[in-house]
Amino acid sequence: MVKPDRNLSERILEGMKCPVCNNEIKNDDQRLCEGCGWEFDRYVTELSSRERELYDQKLGLARKNWKELLQAREDVARLKKDVERFEKNVKMLEKELEQERENSRQVMQEVSDLFQAREDELFDQLFEQELKNLRQDKNCFDPETGMELVFVKGGCYEMGCGSWTSDCIDDEKPVHTVCLDDFYIGKYPVTQGQWKKVMGNNPAEFQKGDNYPVENVSWDDAQEFIKRLNRQSLGRKYRLPTEAEWEYAARSGGRKEKYAGGDDIDHVAWYGKKSGNHTHPVGQKAPNCLCIYDMSGNIWEWCQDWYDEDYYSNSPRNNPAGPSSGTYRVARGGGWVSGPKYVCSTFRGGFRPSNRFDYVGFRLALS
Repeated sequence: MVKPDRNLSERILEGMKCPVCNNEIKNDDQRLCEGCGWEFDRYVTELSSRERELYDQKLGLARKNWKELLQAREDVARLKKDVERFEKNVKMLEKELEQERENSRQVMQEVSDLFQAREDELFDQLFEQELKNLRQDKNCFDPETGMELVFVKGGCYEMGCGSWTSDCIDDEKPVHTVCLDDFYIGKYPVTQGQWKKVMGNNPAEFQKGDNYPVENVSWDDAQEFIKRLNRQSLGRKYRLPTEAEWEYAARSGGRKEKYAGGDDIDHVAWYGKKSGNHTHPVGQKAPNCLCIYDMSGNIWEWCQDWYDEDYYSNSPRNNPAGPSSGTYRVARGGGWVSGPKYVCSTFRGGFRPSNRFDYVGFRLALS
C-alpha cells in the first residue's frame, strides 16, 4: 500500500474550508471544525473508492444536519424577535390599559362627585321643603319611629324661678332673660317602642308596653340613639333640647306656669305616691298649652347641657347652650318617684352622663 503524501494532503487542506459548514480552516493542526464540529481527514485523497463512498455519505448527512441546525437557529432567532415584539406590544397594551383604568377612575370619581353634589342638593331641598311644611303644619312626624314633634315658636322669656311660684332653690336663680330661635320638641318622651325600632333592644325597667316611656338610659345612651336615628332620617338632625329650650317648651312658650300645663299638679303629672311607684303610658295626663305631654313627672328628661349651679348668673341672652364642660348633665321635669317640688317647670337636676335610672329618659328636639 502506498503511503499517503503528507505534504500533498497538507497543501490540499491549507486555505480550504470545512466541507460541511464552509467555515475556513485556520491551520493544518486543526482536527475539528470550530463551526460545526466536523472531524477533518487529512488524507481523504488517499481513500479507496468504498471508503470514499462512506465518507461522502457521512459528509452528506453532516451537511444536511448542519443546514437543519442553521434553519433551527434562524427559526429560534425569528421567534426571539417575535417574542420581543410581543412583549413590547404587551407592555404597550398594559400601559394603555393602565391609562384607560386611570381615565375610568377619574370619570367614575367625577360621576360620583356629581351624584354626591346632586344628592346633597336634593337632601337640602327636601329638608328645606320639609321644614317649610312643618312650619306651616306646626307639627312634625318622624316616619322611622312614629315620633311626633311640636313646633315651638321662638321668643324671649324670663327663665328661672320667679315670684309667680314658690320654694325657689339657689340654682334656679337669678331670673334672667333668654331669647330662643324656633325649634321642634317631642310631643311625648321617647317611648320603648320607638327605642326598639332604632336600637333593637329595650333597656327599660318597666316593660309594660311600647307606649311607655323608655327609661334606664344614660345621657350617653341617648346620644347613641340620636346618632343612629339621624343616619336613618332624611336630612334631619335630631338632638336633645337645651335646658333653656326645655323650660321654654314646658312653660308653654315661657308662660308663668308652676308645672308643665298649669298649677294643678295632679292634672298634668305622674309623681310620688300618685304614680303608683312606676311609669305610665305617655299622654295620659293633660298637656300644656303647646300640646306637649309629660314634661312634669313620669320620667326625668335629659337635656344637652352640662349642669352648673351658677350658670344662670352668667348665661348668655341668646340661645344659651350651657357651660362648655362639667361633671353632670342637666335633667329636668322630675319623675314618677319625685315629690311635687322636683316636677316644677323650673327645677334643675343633674346626673352623671353614664348614669342609668328607672326614672330617667329623654325627649328629642329638632332645629
